[in-house]
Amino acid sequence: MACWVAGWGINEENEKATRLKQIGVNIFSKNWCETSEQVRITESIGENNICAGLPDLDGDGFTV
Repeated sequence: MACWVAGWGINEENEKATRLKQIGVNIFSKNWCETSEQVRITESIGENNICAGLPDLDGDGFTV
């Protein structure tokens, strides 16, 4: 599955961005994210969270 996400975030100068940013991402299962060696995750995914990202497009073995 795929979805679009958007937010203001922080810019390169570590300041609140002045332009809304958006990106299309793939949705992965929580089980895949918590057990895959391709994902850099430090804690389990909460009940109200989803796992989303971009596939390994550069071949380094990790999702973006």
